[in-house]
Amino acid sequence: MSAEVGRAMAESPKRVVMSGYPASGKSTLAAALADRLGFCLISKDAMLMTLYTAFQFGAGDAAASMRTGAAAWAVFWLQARASPRAVLDTNIQPSELRQMDELRSLGGTLVEVRCECPADLAKARYAARASVGHPAQRHTALDDERLALYARPTGVGDIIAVDTSLPVDVDSVAGQVRLKLGL
Repeated sequence: MSAEVGRAMAESPKRVVMSGYPASGKSTLAAALADRLGFCLISKDAMLMTLYTAFQFGAGDAAASMRTGAAAWAVFWLQARASPRAVLDTNIQPSELRQMDELRSLGGTLVEVRCECPADLAKARYAARASVGHPAQRHTALDDERLALYARPTGVGDIIAVDTSLPVDVDSVAGQVRLKLGL
């Protein structure tokens, strides 16, 4: 084990959780932040798509998508707990008590990067993505009811709001994250 890995494991965990509307740019920014910070990227959607494909479920199988989604959440939280420095690429609903309890139970220092864009832009991005989306995707449109589920931050840890309707200065956001995490 390298000295840097040993130090990271001995320190209190430091994690970044992404939040915002679906299609607000969370996954794009999460990957860039993980790279800039030298953190691992833990993506619940990547887990979902990998599991769904491995099980060879067909497109539009909502029951299979729900079961696979539950498995992806379980693996996501397992990986999040095992990773002392990580960017958590998922979308936690503040009203979902289980998701919030899992997030709080991670301990350590958590910074929430809140991707913000107008609802109409999120809807347009979501529709474009859904037209070429993965078979595990259950929704093809983003309606106001689903938007409302993600309309507020989780409120766990310091929040960094990022306007994702325009190109993002990833280095600036990474700098803000480093300050909040004490790196």
